[in-house]
Amino acid sequence: MKVTVITPFYEGDKYMDDYVNNGENAATSSETDPNANVTNKNVSNLDGEVYKLQNRKTQRYKIVKELNKSLGNLVVAEDEEEKGIPQIDFEKISQRGPILIEDQHETGKACAVRIFQTPASNHSDHVASLMAASIYTDMLNKIVSSRYKAASSAFSSIFTSLAPVGQEYFKSISNLKDFSLAAEEARTLMASGKVIKTFQGENYYNYVPLASKLESYKNRFITATYMSLQKAAAQGWAIESYLLEYGDPDYSKKFTREILKLTAEDIQRVFKKYWIDSPSTWFAVVNKEEKDLIEF
Repeated sequence: MKVTVITPFYEGDKYMDDYVNNGENAATSSETDPNANVTNKNVSNLDGEVYKLQNRKTQRYKIVKELNKSLGNLVVAEDEEEKGIPQIDFEKISQRGPILIEDQHETGKACAVRIFQTPASNHSDHVASLMAASIYTDMLNKIVSSRYKAASSAFSSIFTSLAPVGQEYFKSISNLKDFSLAAEEARTLMASGKVIKTFQGENYYNYVPLASKLESYKNRFITATYMSLQKAAAQGWAIESYLLEYGDPDYSKKFTREILKLTAEDIQRVFKKYWIDSPSTWFAVVNKEEKDLIEF
């Protein structure tokens, strides 16, 4: 399997930390004012904090630069109405293989994301895909986190737009070898139209058809959507988003009606089309030791 490795972004950290914490390079107490708060430790700490704040911003630019080199840039059309919204070439991205980004976090804090194509916000599959992501998140947590304890949490979501991206995200991966196999198990079960009701011991699931729990999933999803809009700022953001994406500031009412109309067959069809059959690739942030241990 081809793997693209983006080299560490933090070579300068150790040099700067060594420099500012070296007594020969830090300032000494003032001889003219014995009460001056200028000491080796204070100046070193100050320099270090200023550098860290500046460095965080620098790293973001470096990450984007490296990703642009490894994935390529989206070319913005001169006339979007004439040429259309530029789309992400998932087929091309998937051919590059997993992309690893080295970091300096402690072992056990690695994270990974699988990205794949999903329907645009004006596509007939859009609402069903959002519902599928919500249900699948429940499956991922039960299998990846609860049963196999391969990651502290896992979820699936969609960045909605006219050029959308779907993701499966895994946080604080503790089993670098098997977490992706656990995710594949969840994906296979979801595609088969089954969901987990309960565990039977450590090795068996109590399955039920998706259709038997779909109304419960719908109610939970609708409730969560409206609960997130309790504050005025959130409502304003939603109206703006609905207007930009759907051309309708009152889209939430239509959205609810579309959710309620969904069938288990709709969810299963959309899940297979995008989560299973769509081209995808993995990204992971790992430290030096984890780089050779992670498997996809």
